[in-house]
Order: sequence, then structure tokens, then C-alpha cells
Amino acid sequence: MSQEFPGITTMLIPLYNHERFINRALDSLLSSDCSQIELIIADDFSSDQSLSMAKTWLEQHQDKFFRTVLIANERNLGITANLNNMIEQASGEFISALASDDMLAKHSIDNQKRQLMCNASIDFVFVNCAIIDIDDNIIKKSVVGELQSKLLASPTYTMLNVLFNWNVIWSRLFARRKRFIEFGRYIEKHTIEDRWSALKIMNTHRYSYLHEIGYLYRFRGFEAHPAINSDDARYDFHRAERLLHPEAKGLLYVLLWIRRLPFRTNRGKWPCRLNIT
Repeated sequence: MSQEFPGITTMLIPLYNHERFINRALDSLLSSDCSQIELIIADDFSSDQSLSMAKTWLEQHQDKFFRTVLIANERNLGITANLNNMIEQASGEFISALASDDMLAKHSIDNQKRQLMCNASIDFVFVNCAIIDIDDNIIKKSVVGELQSKLLASPTYTMLNVLFNWNVIWSRLFARRKRFIEFGRYIEKHTIEDRWSALKIMNTHRYSYLHEIGYLYRFRGFEAHPAINSDDARYDFHRAERLLHPEAKGLLYVLLWIRRLPFRTNRGKWPCRLNIT
């Protein structure tokens, strides 16, 4: 959409075979001011009841939202292509995304939006996460501890952490939509989309970290994504870093050059840390 609505946050929820979790994900939006939320859900040709459950939920709650859109893909596009299509329909001043098996913490959207509205020099905000199991039990109350949160006040430390200590907080996006779409489209042949966007954000130097819990990341074991193996993830990381290296500036350029060296010899080693323990 070309029109932008001030103060509105577009929440993107790409949905695929998450009938067990989608209602919980959607319910978690309700603690924020829904009248200021544009909700876009895109079912990526699920083979279970995800689409019908999302449709039923919207019928019950759509009047609470500024605008709702439900997209039913006629074939499976994959996460990156699905996100690209959703972003084209977004019209909010701000934009964020929620995995359809995760949940938001209370007032998460309001709090992240406030962080951007109160800081004109910031276009992107990262936020702390808790980790839950399939039954919503807390596995880890906070991915980032108090000491590390103080260190993350330093942009240099944040960049080092993103590049060399990747974890779930860097995969959660909240942004000014106009600044985000300037990055261009996600690379659709990639199955790991968030490394690309995090590196783009690092290159802007217009980001901050908010220590309060914003997302509840659902850990379902390493078999939760059977279509993505460690080789696919490793090569997606490597491709994103290689493609973005020429446009990187300053310290990011140097660090990406250092990051690229081990990929030649790591023989399939997973390139990131989930930081569950």
C-alpha cells in the first residue's frame, strides 16, 4: 500500500500448520491497543486447520482492530516470499512480525511503538524474550540477563553480539515501516530470513535494545522445522553475509570479513547459538 496511517502498527503473522498454537498467538495481541493495530495473517497453504481457525478467530475479534487482512495462499510460497507479499499490503507507520507458534508478552506492541515514538533517532528496536515450551510453561524467563542488557547499550557490543552470538532476540523485528521497506525484499531463495534483516539494521546504526520481555519464543525442539536442516541454515547465513558485505560500512564491513573466514572450513557447523540454557 502507498498510503501510510500514522500511529498504526502493522502486525504480520505468517501461518503454516500451526493449528495447535495460532489461537494462542492471536490472543496474545489483545493486551495491546488493538484499535492501533493492522493485523495481516497469511496462511501458506497449510494442510491442517490453521486457516479455518484463524478465520474463526478474526470473525470474533476483527472489530477490535484498525484493519484485518486474511490471505490464503493457493500454494506454499515459503516464509520469505510469504512475508514479502504481506509487507506489500502493510499500511501502518510501524511494522512487526510474530511467528504463528510464538506469543507476545503483555502490552508488547504498545511498548515497542512507544520506544520508537519517543526516540526520533531510532528506527528499529530489539526486545528481550522469554522461552516457553509447547504448553506455555516458562523454560527461560529472560534470554538477556541484567549485565548483558547494560552492555547492549553500546552499539558496538550489540553489533558484535548479533554477528558472533546470534540468538532469538535478534530475530524479532519492530521497525518504522518506511525505513524497513527501504531494505528491499527478503531474498526468497533463503529459508532463514531474519539474519538478512538484522544485518541490514546493523548497517543503519539506528537501533536500540529494550530490556523488557516482548516475545515468548516457543521452543519445540530441533525437529520443529524438518524442512530446514543445519546445512540450509548455514548457507543462508553465509549467503546473507556475503551479499551484504559489499554494502556494509565501517566496523560492520570489517566484522563481516572476519565472519566469512570460518565458513570455508567449518564443515557444516551450525553458525548460530539459540541460547536455551
